[in-house]
Formats: sequence, structure tokens, C-alpha cells
Amino acid sequence: MLNFIKENYRVSLKLFINQMGMTVFGLIVLIAAKLLNNVVFHCAGVLAILMYMYLLYTAMWEKGSEDKIRIDAGRIKENKLYGLYVSLIANFFNILFGIIIVITSFFAENVAFCGDIYGAIKIIDTYINGMYMSLTYSVNTPFIYLIIVLPALLVSTVSYIFGIKGQRYIFPQSKKRK
Repeated sequence: MLNFIKENYRVSLKLFINQMGMTVFGLIVLIAAKLLNNVVFHCAGVLAILMYMYLLYTAMWEKGSEDKIRIDAGRIKENKLYGLYVSLIANFFNILFGIIIVITSFFAENVAFCGDIYGAIKIIDTYINGMYMSLTYSVNTPFIYLIIVLPALLVSTVSYIFGIKGQRYIFPQSKKRK
């Protein structure tokens, strides 16, 4: 596992940097949208999430298309779960914070220390995942902090598979008629 991390930390770092960039974008857009009204806030939230998914899609598709050349030449073996593994590394802190939030939420009301940890980690995770802010404020369950990681894992996995297959888009393009 450590060898995989050493060999692929650049791809994971790229995904993490994309997340941080979208966090800044999401926070700016969502805070400005919240000043207008809730409908604009939620629409801006959907836009920020879709843009983040697009960034993940293009980054992992490009990596898959690069690996396709190496796979076809026989230099590396095809690993369809590569996108998932790299995304798990990139989302390590999101998953860790989500687990801490879920566990401490059960004891937050009865144990003051757990309540403090719950509140602090929840704030940190909300701002690390700024593009999901409209979702985390709307859904009042601690499990949402684990659920918001799933789209990134899914998109990274699927887009890498599309990249190694050479399929560019989810929906096939129509052929031009003459």
C-alpha cells in the first residue's frame, strides 16, 4: 500500500488541489448566494458540486488515457479500480473527519469533550468541503459528512475507466450527417 501511495501521490495531490480550489470557489459563491436568498443558495450549491465533479472527471479521465497507452504497450497492467484508490488517498481527510463527526455525534450531548470535538471537526470539514455547504446545511444528519465523499469516489472511478477505454463522454456523441 505504501508503494502505491509513493508512486501515485502526484495524482492524489492533483485531486486534493482541485478540491481546495473548488472549496474556495464554492465558499465565495455560496456565501454571496446566501445573502440573496435560499433558492439562489441551493442553485449555486448544485453548480459548485457539478463543477467539482467535472474537474474530477477530467483529471481522472486524462490519467486513464495516459495509462491506456502504457496498458496497450504492455508496460503496466490494467487496474480498473485505480481511480477509486487514488481518490481514497485524496479524500483521506474527508473520510477521517466524516468518521470522527459520526462517532462523536452519538456522544456529543452527554459528553462535553465529544461535543467540542464534534463541533470543531464539523466546522473544519464544512470549510474543507465548501462546495457542499448548501447540502451540509440542508441535511441535518452527521452521516452527510461521509456521504459527500461518495460522489468523488464514484466519479474518479468511472472517469478513469472511461479514460483507459478511450471513451470520452458518458453520453455518446451523435455522428454528423452529411
